[in-house]
Amino acid sequence: MIKYIKVFIDETSKNIGNNKEGYSIFNQSTESFATIKEAKQWLNEKYNSCKKVKMYQDKKDGTSYQSGWIYCFRNDDISHPLTDEGKKNQWYQQDWVQIKEVQETVII
Repeated sequence: MIKYIKVFIDETSKNIGNNKEGYSIFNQSTESFATIKEAKQWLNEKYNSCKKVKMYQDKKDGTSYQSGWIYCFRNDDISHPLTDEGKKNQWYQQDWVQIKEVQETVII
């Protein structure tokens, strides 16, 4: 049996200044690590000092539990064209992050 840590990230965004639209997912990614310590170190390097809030998931009995973190920040990227006014496109971004221990068994 193989055990490892997997980090799941749903990247969401919405345009700055557009209060009518909510957040939408634009990318989903995963990263694998040998230990939880390595995963946490990678997350600290990736998200540095941006705002972090707890993410909760509801259970069938009506209670909830913490299921991860949401990292919140402003973003801009060179791959996005400038606005008509020649300014950078910026957006609010929230990355929804869960860390799971994975156990796999090789069958062949």
